[in-house]
Amino acid sequence: MRSPAFTFLLALIAFILCGLVGWRLTQGSLDVLFGAPPTVQGELLYPNFQGRDVHRISLAANGARGAFVRDEKGVWQAEYPWKDRMDPRFAEAIVDFTLGTRVAEVIPKDKIDSKQADFRDGLVGVLFENQESRTLCKYVLGRKTAWKNTDPITGEEVDTVFIRPLDKSRKNYVYACNGDIHALFKDGFRYLRDHQPFLFRPTFLQQIRIKNASGELTLGRELPDRPWRIVKPLDLPTDTIAMKRLLEGLLTLRALKVSDRADVTLPTTANTAGSEQIAIRLFGSSTETVLDIHPAQSADANSRLATVSDRPNAVFELPSKANADLVSLSSLPLTVNDLRDSSLTNLNVASLKGILIQPAGKAPLLITKLPGKWAIGEGENPPAANERRLFELLKAVTDAKIKAFVTDAATDFTPWGLDKPFLSLRFLAIDNQAIELAFGTDKQGAVYVNRRGTTSVMKVDSEIITRIATQPYQWKDSRLWSLNSTDLRSIVVRRDLSPPVTLEFDAFDLKWKATREGKDVSSDLDETHANYLLEVLSNLSVNRWLPADYAAADQALLDPTISFIVRSLLTDDEGNELGIGSKELVIAPAAEGANNRFYYGRLTSDENPFVLDQETLDKLKIELFEKE
Repeated sequence: MRSPAFTFLLALIAFILCGLVGWRLTQGSLDVLFGAPPTVQGELLYPNFQGRDVHRISLAANGARGAFVRDEKGVWQAEYPWKDRMDPRFAEAIVDFTLGTRVAEVIPKDKIDSKQADFRDGLVGVLFENQESRTLCKYVLGRKTAWKNTDPITGEEVDTVFIRPLDKSRKNYVYACNGDIHALFKDGFRYLRDHQPFLFRPTFLQQIRIKNASGELTLGRELPDRPWRIVKPLDLPTDTIAMKRLLEGLLTLRALKVSDRADVTLPTTANTAGSEQIAIRLFGSSTETVLDIHPAQSADANSRLATVSDRPNAVFELPSKANADLVSLSSLPLTVNDLRDSSLTNLNVASLKGILIQPAGKAPLLITKLPGKWAIGEGENPPAANERRLFELLKAVTDAKIKAFVTDAATDFTPWGLDKPFLSLRFLAIDNQAIELAFGTDKQGAVYVNRRGTTSVMKVDSEIITRIATQPYQWKDSRLWSLNSTDLRSIVVRRDLSPPVTLEFDAFDLKWKATREGKDVSSDLDETHANYLLEVLSNLSVNRWLPADYAAADQALLDPTISFIVRSLLTDDEGNELGIGSKELVIAPAAEGANNRFYYGRLTSDENPFVLDQETLDKLKIELFEKE
């Protein structure tokens, strides 16, 4: 018979064990008592927490120790080996590696040589804790293994490394896991120190202030979705591409090296010639983050030292010359002329109602917008303007880029020929707002532009002038004539030395009658081709108009190779018949030989010849008769 004391002892032991089991059950596991089973191949090594849970990262590697904490703004800061900002990319890399690594092989701890796995010499220890200082994971990172594994997402082969968990109940196994982050832990964790002076989100940025040898300028915007403008020293629009390059450059500017302030000798305040400053301010903040860039130590130095106001313990060695791997200071647009909009104009074409073209010493030419068309001049029914010329002019002044901003403070425009411009363009908008551009040239033939009402002088490519039509004949409608099949009576076609062919058209029956040398040849006529010829003639457009005294065209057209005489019924505006009218079109090659690709043409009722291309002529030369 058992004694009461022995029974009590057994009951006490059972109570204690049940209490321990109950406590572990509240923690969600009995692994601490019996040991966790190994993580199976292909599963995540640490699936039980998320990246946002990690508040503190503690590291140990090669005798160095590091501690990194996420502050209240979510920014990783180092407590030691230095007090400074941690590179957020590398903090994320360590967390992502830990949460994303999968088991490739499972090895019992007593079956592996710790020395060969680098768990004794050169080990890397990793500890994650949450905000309540509870351990999320704790492991030792060993060397890279000989195994290769397949990434389950990309299907590519990846390296594997030894990992030995040090979490309670998980010390019995070593794992070969996907990935390798050893490179982050070299040289006392110096790579984990943030080498970027600025940390900001571009959408939060409101102001950039730059001070250098060119002066001081300020860029700003009213709201995150509003465009950037230069607000000092002048109010100017910015160039979109240049601003993108500046923002990306500041965001990715990285130092070659970051040192502690106590370990570096900076230039004294008495020796700051050549220093520069870049300051940024975010929306909702009244303070700037200021980057002070110190003078280069020598003319051929490839880097410059810099400090930033929100990281007082750090000195940055920034690349100052072109660098294939890093953004350099020399690659950043940091002057007014680098950042201002280089477009000659920013016309709102839809709002235009008129363009006044004023060549020096000649009559002005007015192009006006009327309902349904652009016209030359004003009046009751002005002739239609050449749409191709209009397109070329508007494209020239909107696409043209300024080659150089010569000055923004001109008082005498004589050196650039702008006191007596050779051409002025005035653009008038529907709201009566006007933009006037004056073009001048210097003694070397360079072309300059001034926007009237400003003191700015800009240099542009002289090619822009060739794209602006200034003569009235150049603005004539590109459509040669208006032919209406209903009013058409006949077309006489003459080609080279062949006898002329007369094509009579019956608009009521849509039938053709063909006559050649007084004989009816209608039975041989291909009416489909005759209809095609009429369509080509009706829609005939010239490539460009030429001046009335264009000698080469006059000479060539004395002996045309093809001509058309078109006879149509004439009517007045009220539809009353006025009789039969006749127009003759003559065409001749611009040059002799098979290599000629352009042709001169003229309506005998018009003093201005014009140019046609080979494609158009080929259409006009369609064979009208069926071949025997």
